[in-house]
Amino acid sequence: MKGNKLHSSHMTLKIILLGIFLLSCNHSYGKERRMQSDANMSLNDSVYISKAELEKLKIDASSGNGQAASKLAHYFAFYEFNQDKFIFWLVRAAESGNTQAQHDLTYIFFDHYQDSKDKNKLYEAEKWALLAQKNGMPITGLLTEIQTEKQNLTR
Repeated sequence: MKGNKLHSSHMTLKIILLGIFLLSCNHSYGKERRMQSDANMSLNDSVYISKAELEKLKIDASSGNGQAASKLAHYFAFYEFNQDKFIFWLVRAAESGNTQAQHDLTYIFFDHYQDSKDKNKLYEAEKWALLAQKNGMPITGLLTEIQTEKQNLTR
């Protein structure tokens, strides 16, 4: 059994190395691939913020600028991969009236509720859903799910 697993691992490694070798030998593919990767910026690259801009955005967001807070939220989510700062700035954006942030928080808190069954998360989801709906965001389906869950809690 142990020998079979070892053989299988070595075979997988050989296949991967062979694939890498073949791709590197095909110069036209490599050239085309490089052109595609240059043209298609990654999400990570698209949310990069310089240190100077980051400081300015923090000041603006702390002063109530919802767009700045939203940009910071996305920076921390997709560039820094910092969940706590992502939520912090997304809440700031939502509190500043950013309806997309309100919508996103609804989904985030409802998802957390479904994982943890923490009723506080459910109430947070409902709060943001009602606000997003009031501000014109179409969220009726999720709001109905949230309210059904709340009714099930009281039974």
